[in-house]
Amino acid sequence: QRCGRLLAVREKQTVHLSLVDFSALFDATVEFANATDRVCGRQRRQTLRATLLAQAKGFLETLHVSNAGKLNALLDQEQWKQVDVPSPVQAMVNQCVRPNENWRGAGAASMLQEEGAPPAKTISVDSERFFVVGVMVPLVKMLCDYLSCAAQLPALGAEVVQRLLDLIKTFNDRSYQLVLFARAMQSAGLKTITSKHLSLAAQCLSFLDALVP
Repeated sequence: QRCGRLLAVREKQTVHLSLVDFSALFDATVEFANATDRVCGRQRRQTLRATLLAQAKGFLETLHVSNAGKLNALLDQEQWKQVDVPSPVQAMVNQCVRPNENWRGAGAASMLQEEGAPPAKTISVDSERFFVVGVMVPLVKMLCDYLSCAAQLPALGAEVVQRLLDLIKTFNDRSYQLVLFARAMQSAGLKTITSKHLSLAAQCLSFLDALVP
């Protein structure tokens, strides 16, 4: 109970940790709680477990609110022009399609630091290629972080999936408004909405559908 109270005191700081730091705290606390089973019995550690789970949910919600805010701000500024795709971003997509033990690492942050091939004109999901706009680069990173979060915090798997889908829905709804209803002319200063803008928006949505079917 005392350990649970100690953890609760730092809740405001804990929910704003990086994924790597929070995962380390989560794993260390679970390991400590499991070790006390042999000494005190399972009932004795329920306060600590409940506090840790509550803070994990708070961490996820803080991450999601931050990502949703960033995505909306980026969409407001999007010019709906095709951009080249950096090789680390393609590596993230490949990891989403065929995940492995790297999800227990630093997630998208570590992959962004890797050097690779020159930027490509398209982004690929298996054999399918898509032209994308600038906002897709940070969005892929966000989705990669969610999947890394699910791998490192398996107790939150269902909550992570729900927020990942919420973020994709946000992109779908906002792109519909900005391009099809031409609101990007006000938010981003576009002079008109062309067939190329419509095609790129459709390509981005098709990419997300292929990535997260």
